Amino acid sequence: MPRAPKFKVRKEEGRNFPWTVPVPKELKDMGIRRLYFETQREAAAHGIELQGIWQRRLREREVRASLPPGVSLEQVVADYNERRRESLRSVAFEHALEAFLESRAGHSKRTRDDIRMMGRAFGYWREDETTLGAFDGLQLAEITSAHIQKAVEPMTWNSRRKWRNLLGTMFTWCAKSQRAWCSANPAPDVEIGQRPERDDDGEVAILSTRQVRRLLQAATETTNPRGKDLVPFFVISLWAGGRTNEVRGVCWEDINWDENHVRLKATKQGRSKIRYVALPDCAMAWLRPYRELEGKITPQRNFIGKGLYVQCRRRAGFGLEDEDSPEWVENYCRHTFASNHLAHYSDITALMVAMNHETTKMLFAHYQRAQTEVRAAEFYDIWPADEEEEHGKVVDGAF
Repeated sequence: MPRAPKFKVRKEEGRNFPWTVPVPKELKDMGIRRLYFETQREAAAHGIELQGIWQRRLREREVRASLPPGVSLEQVVADYNERRRESLRSVAFEHALEAFLESRAGHSKRTRDDIRMMGRAFGYWREDETTLGAFDGLQLAEITSAHIQKAVEPMTWNSRRKWRNLLGTMFTWCAKSQRAWCSANPAPDVEIGQRPERDDDGEVAILSTRQVRRLLQAATETTNPRGKDLVPFFVISLWAGGRTNEVRGVCWEDINWDENHVRLKATKQGRSKIRYVALPDCAMAWLRPYRELEGKITPQRNFIGKGLYVQCRRRAGFGLEDEDSPEWVENYCRHTFASNHLAHYSDITALMVAMNHETTKMLFAHYQRAQTEVRAAEFYDIWPADEEEEHGKVVDGAF
């Protein structure tokens, strides 16, 4: 780095305008010549101006040196200006989503329903006004694959694949010349990972009793800024078999403390909207400390955006870089519920209602021999630490 000149004011006797500031060679090469002034103050002001020019020149050299080979500063400036112009003529994600849905008026109901579900999955079109959209504050042209990657990370593999493909279709539609709300489609660059495999014997993967305990312990330690933890979310997921979006929609008034059941509202199209699922005594014991709360049982604002769901799973030992750490399988809690329910109660019809299925075919195919009666009994005997002794459960290293 060249040494910075001082730009000191000097006086040269014998001139009508004696005050001047020496000009360094680099600035002379730019065509800047030495000037003379009548007063010292005018010369000092000129020195400050020369110093600013020198600093800008120095920053320009540093920027040019940091550019990749073959890329000029002029190209970078041109790209920035183009992105700026694109951003100014772009629109917010929610506006683009509404326009995309409107453009599909002649398409099938399922297509339009999928667009609505995608909007809700990313935090838009929800009844809860406190929910933040995944792309709030960004114009469509400013959304990158990194933004989408962060938004879909907590989702299941099927959801990541589905919404990535649908987002790709939407971005392509938005980029067409009559709209030109964006110039690039970032969706194809989003990584969704490998599809989770089932167990080697073809049965669905389920959580062990020990893994359930670790998960519940991690849920007590994973909180949003207001101190709201994830225990109720996982309790309803594990012992009522709710889908993620169904459980996120459960309010405390949906839990009947006298009859021990929870009201679930289906989010999947073509299913009955409301169902009531009985909760075992151990599940009610986990929920009882929260009985006086109101509103949603699950943190809404920070569940996806801040990754509480992912943080809790990792705290429980899932999806870590350690080679012994198991991967989190989509619908883990739902599969665990169905397998243990069928093995414990041997009531396929009750399970069909609880899972909101229309037939028992899929339940027989996946869950008939997925769990043993002994292990299922252990699952329905998982109590909070302060109630284990009361129920005769003293487990060393339970968590």
